[in-house]
Amino acid sequence: MPANRSTTAWISETYPLRVTYDAQAVVAPDQHIGKGIHLRNLLGSHIEQFVGIAPGGKQESSLPIVQSGFSNYLIWQQTSLPLMLFSLRPDVFVAPFNTAPLLFPKRTKLLLIVHDLITFEQYRNVGIRFRLLLRYWRSLTSTSIRHAFMVITVSEYSREQILQRFPKARVVVLPNSISESWYVRQNATSVRDRENYILMVSAMSPHKNIQRGLQAYSAYVSDVGLSCADLRVVGISKTNAANLQPRLRELGISDRVHFMPYLSELELQRLYRRAKALFIPSLMEGFGIPVLEAMASGTPVISSSATSLPEVGGSAPEYCDPYDATDICRVLTRVLADDDLRAGMAERGLSQAETFHPHIVQNQINRFWADLPNLNSSTPLGIDR
Repeated sequence: MPANRSTTAWISETYPLRVTYDAQAVVAPDQHIGKGIHLRNLLGSHIEQFVGIAPGGKQESSLPIVQSGFSNYLIWQQTSLPLMLFSLRPDVFVAPFNTAPLLFPKRTKLLLIVHDLITFEQYRNVGIRFRLLLRYWRSLTSTSIRHAFMVITVSEYSREQILQRFPKARVVVLPNSISESWYVRQNATSVRDRENYILMVSAMSPHKNIQRGLQAYSAYVSDVGLSCADLRVVGISKTNAANLQPRLRELGISDRVHFMPYLSELELQRLYRRAKALFIPSLMEGFGIPVLEAMASGTPVISSSATSLPEVGGSAPEYCDPYDATDICRVLTRVLADDDLRAGMAERGLSQAETFHPHIVQNQINRFWADLPNLNSSTPLGIDR
């Protein structure tokens, strides 16, 4: 079903339910990261059968995706998307971004993907605009969870967090995975042959803890001196990288920290495979895809001990207290100075990564789709207007 085909046409001849999904993450330029990865994994072989719905735009896709309405996503989600759903009236609508339209057909089951409840955290020292956005997302996420026939999340940690706040929710865990091309296995570069840099895949969101991470890295540089590893940071926009420069100069690490531009998946894989370690000091994660990417790449992981990260990393990483810059620095210094320690971490990581291999995760997903048509349909689904 090409993008310009009638939205009333359905193409699935083998799956018993008519399924549509929010396809913004599929048509967006950065579709290979985060929520886009999980959505593609979740749809699996059905991606050619289910009908995607996306904002109007010029993105091209060979998949059965209908693009219509406003180009601004926030406006589109609450206006154009409901109209398209009332036209299509599918059996199931998959909302992959923690939130869903407030209005949708009563006959349609909302299958909501909630990656985490990070927006429910309390953040200090943030502007009024950010606080208002958090309030909006909390309200919309809460309403969406209460409307959902089922909630899919990515870790047992996130499942527990959702059930604490929404005990009546039906929550199933279908974890993240990454493409098989990440898995180097016996071809991993030896830790002794790695380049002298550590990698941080991050963002400027408060829960990523980048400020405390930079503070700890600065202390590590002071302790080690000229032989210290550089820090390469992926995921920070040019504007935010420029805004961080005064802080880097204040910490005395402006010549050691290098911000990388947008990278293709292949470029990112090469960066992981040459790094001495991945550094992830987050205060909260729903899953922690960089941990899995690093382990599959044979790269040691220096990780926060918070939230879902130990669930994903298991015994492979060396963990630190993300609220204590001194402890973070201690772990950085110890790991980066010890080749044997990193070699053991890398070996354990390669083994732990197999737990989330796409073949294993896809088997779980296939069972989910096979069982879905037989699930109890008594849960309230939507609101007709």
